[in-house]
Amino acid sequence: MGIDLLQALHVTPADKLLWLALGDWLEEQGDADRAELVRLSVNLRYQSPGKRREALERRLQELLQHGVAPCMAMLTNSIGMKLVLIPPGRFLMGSPFSEPYHSPDEGPVHEVTLTRPYYLGCFPVTQQEYHEVMQSRPSHFAPDGPLPYYRLNDVDTSRFPVDSVDYEDAVAFCKRLSALPEERAAGRRYRLPTEAEWEYACRAGTSSVFYFGDSLSSRQANFDGNYPYGGAERGVYLKRTCNVGQYPPNAFGLYDMYGNVWEWCSDWFDENFYRYSPKNDPVGPPGGDAHVLRGGSWIDASWHCRSADRSHREALHYVGFRVVMTTEAIARG
Repeated sequence: MGIDLLQALHVTPADKLLWLALGDWLEEQGDADRAELVRLSVNLRYQSPGKRREALERRLQELLQHGVAPCMAMLTNSIGMKLVLIPPGRFLMGSPFSEPYHSPDEGPVHEVTLTRPYYLGCFPVTQQEYHEVMQSRPSHFAPDGPLPYYRLNDVDTSRFPVDSVDYEDAVAFCKRLSALPEERAAGRRYRLPTEAEWEYACRAGTSSVFYFGDSLSSRQANFDGNYPYGGAERGVYLKRTCNVGQYPPNAFGLYDMYGNVWEWCSDWFDENFYRYSPKNDPVGPPGGDAHVLRGGSWIDASWHCRSADRSHREALHYVGFRVVMTTEAIARG
């Protein structure tokens, strides 16, 4: 029954009743916490701001902090990448002026609706996945890295996120992955996420500073733990990337949306874009001189990992990416 419901969601991902039926099934199996997490996630996709929403968000974050695992429709592609089905929904994009470390390019806060579902990588693209598709190893944090200072001898970095990837190579990866025979046969096409798709997926129903709440420690993400956020305690600073999936996921089942590596988005960066951004399915300005980066990295302070934080110029050994996958059926909505 549960598998049937998840399979059905791949066909009709916007069907709210199917998601709620999944919650009912989980409860019947004695998994009440996961059932509640599914229902909260569904309700938060279109819940308007207010006290009711604040209460729903707090409860969702409590469940995540207690280690309750999300239940999402997923697929695995021909090279073993896991992708999560992200349902359509509405959210508030950006950050208010009152948010500590708010930057002017994060405002004004504005409502965005994503009208079509999409699949997003559970993790940033790994070194192993990148090599399989591109037949190259650009990463600094690897046994054969280009600079001795960052080289990790005798460490298996195959599940580390690929780093030192420029925008053009990230796009090339998506094109080559799409061209693989198994992917073409399945009608799967890959690209980088838009900035709105990235932030919607990152927030996963939340409007707080982080999907965990309004604080962040290095127990929750790979960043410079000497600079936590929101009163969290100081913690470990790895001074490098690490295996993907090592930290807790958000309510969509996505890992490493904060820290590890900055992630490319397809949008050109424009510090004023939020002032005139379309409400539905924004894709960024028509041109620019650099593309958007999101999520922060291993070397950054916590405030650069905020859900709303935007960047466009970072040293490449801080930079990786994750992919969006679509099919013709999804593209038609």
